[in-house]
Amino acid sequence: MNIKLLLSSLIALGLLNCPRQKDDYDVETILWSADYSPDGKEIAVGGNHQKLFILDAQNLEVKKEIATPNTITCLDWHPDGKRIAVAVQIAESGPFLYNTQTTEHIFLDSISVVGARATAWSPDGNTLAVGDNEGFLLLYQKDGSLIQKMKVEKIITGLSWHPTQNLIATSGSQISLVNLDTEEIESFPLREEEVLYLCVDWHWSGLFFAAGDYGDFEKDYPPMLHFIHPFDGPKMKSEIGSKLEYRSIQWEEGQANIATASDGLRIWEFRNPWAKVLKHKKSSPPLWGLDWNRDGTQLVTTSGGGEVILWDQQFKEVKRVVLK
Repeated sequence: MNIKLLLSSLIALGLLNCPRQKDDYDVETILWSADYSPDGKEIAVGGNHQKLFILDAQNLEVKKEIATPNTITCLDWHPDGKRIAVAVQIAESGPFLYNTQTTEHIFLDSISVVGARATAWSPDGNTLAVGDNEGFLLLYQKDGSLIQKMKVEKIITGLSWHPTQNLIATSGSQISLVNLDTEEIESFPLREEEVLYLCVDWHWSGLFFAAGDYGDFEKDYPPMLHFIHPFDGPKMKSEIGSKLEYRSIQWEEGQANIATASDGLRIWEFRNPWAKVLKHKKSSPPLWGLDWNRDGTQLVTTSGGGEVILWDQQFKEVKRVVLK
């Protein structure tokens, strides 16, 4: 690998400019992402195993293993349940759409050679957004045809569609709001320190969104969880909470709760202008991916140690397996 590609990959992994505490797991075992199928019967999981796993959502048995070019950084099941958007990085073939019925792979073009780590389908399922490791936001039709490509920032690590408007919030070297109708980009300064923002998620109401950052352990900047109100002034609430970076966050549909994956699973209740932790389940190795099922009765998390963990509605552990 040449030096430019190496540096780009390190930045994409969040390991170059944001030193963290010593890991207690092997980097090859990391599971980056998990996503429930729309019917809640299956869970797609992926990470550094160079495999896309399809698991039974009740007992976590592996139903399918699909070889992938390299690290899976993000997974997003289409609303029709027939295809999965798979983001990968440091791979020649790049991100792709996987058809769960025919097993067809449709590789997406025009994406950075060092890959991407952010994907999301529009609420109506007609458009796929991909944020790549060079900071480009790309829009695709369901068949994988490129619609649009625009430069947003240095790197995009996460993105989230507004539930009713043509707006996308992105995380990366900063937090940005992209208006797809006007192509205007607005950035939000969340903290004075220069940190990498890893994840972002619109609240189901569409009134505000949350973002989680990496912090910087070498400079003693703690990781922070932010709540941003973009439509009614610069109001914002930030919380520390975690000792490790916030890797994944997600609101529970129809509720005031948001789940975060970091040094453990936290369930926060947000009532502007305050937020408090309702539940905290410590985890070693730390957690990377998470997803609620559609009715909020179950939550899945993935860890740096290759674990997939199911949690019930009271956030008690139901099942745990290790993928290899």
